[in-house]
Amino acid sequence: MKYRLAYLSLGEIASYSPNADERQIPRALARDFELTFFNPRALACPPEIVSAASVVPVPCSAAGGIVTRLGRVRYVWEVWKHLRRCPVDAFCSSHGMANYGVGLVLSCLVPGKWIVFCWDPPALTFRNRKGLFARGVVSFTHSFLRFCIRRCHRFVLYIHPDLLRAMQVDEVTIKSKVLMLPNGVDGAYLEEIGGRSSPDACRVGVVSVASSVKGFEYVIGAFVKAASMDSRLKLSWIGEYTEASKAYAAECARAANVAPERITFTGVLEYGAAMKAAAECGICVFAYQDIPNFRWNYVLKVGEYMALGRCTVAVDLPGVREYVRHDETGVLVRPGDVGELADTLVKLAADPEKQACLGRAAQSFIRGYRWDDIARRMTAAIGSTL
Repeated sequence: MKYRLAYLSLGEIASYSPNADERQIPRALARDFELTFFNPRALACPPEIVSAASVVPVPCSAAGGIVTRLGRVRYVWEVWKHLRRCPVDAFCSSHGMANYGVGLVLSCLVPGKWIVFCWDPPALTFRNRKGLFARGVVSFTHSFLRFCIRRCHRFVLYIHPDLLRAMQVDEVTIKSKVLMLPNGVDGAYLEEIGGRSSPDACRVGVVSVASSVKGFEYVIGAFVKAASMDSRLKLSWIGEYTEASKAYAAECARAANVAPERITFTGVLEYGAAMKAAAECGICVFAYQDIPNFRWNYVLKVGEYMALGRCTVAVDLPGVREYVRHDETGVLVRPGDVGELADTLVKLAADPEKQACLGRAAQSFIRGYRWDDIARRMTAAIGSTL
């Protein structure tokens, strides 16, 4: 007999890419457990979850793809009523403060073990802001997360456990409660995209979310410096951007006597189109900067670059170097060192054979992080908890 699990979600997970953890986790759980998925009625539910799990449309208000604050109260009420009629062995909360809060309330109201999935923890709230209020918010969210970890039965973490240590979670709790897993990569899908594309050895690609943390100026500065040394280099900024950032890039290019047309901005693309655009680049850059409480994150875009079979250049941070081995599966550069990144781009552009070699090694390495493998480890750990 399968264990019965309830899965709580407050956001429109149908809007996430097919390989995002929000969609992959419930689909993986449905293979090994009898899964009930509580989906807000006002929000869309992905077809792969509808076909795999018992979906309960919860009546509650939602706006902008997420349940409203008042709607969360209704959500808890409706889920509580359902679980009283149909008890489960455990219920699972996805990442995010709202999901943690709903899970915490239900853990006090209904029997069953509480399992938390965490990707972006509340430690990241106000990460770029200063001042007493911001520090107070961070302190509160750290305390709240510590309480949730102590309260839950299993905490599945998609970031480096050193982040929890920085948040003053004690070692006993980490060892007894935390299951550290990398985020999965839809490797077969990305390998197919990479195999169909012919990369331009002199085109540098950056998926914008991979540089959303103080990385834009760093990448642009390094690129225009490299482009002034090698006239063949081009940059594709893949994903969202602002007109101000585009103007900044053009100004930097002109100041270095580089044609602004060598920097292109694609705008927001559907996931598959964004990956295809990245696959057309010989060099893919991951440019997170070294910001406290952020440096240990698992970096999904690094895994995607590697699965595409592209040469990956990434900043040297703890969460990155577990996947990018310098001069083996990619190239590591110091965070914020514009000169080093520029020199690295020039050297790699001049050596397509090395690009291809690093890309093949990266693709082989990341095959160990496919969702099927992650799912087996995850469901085994949850089964042992139950």
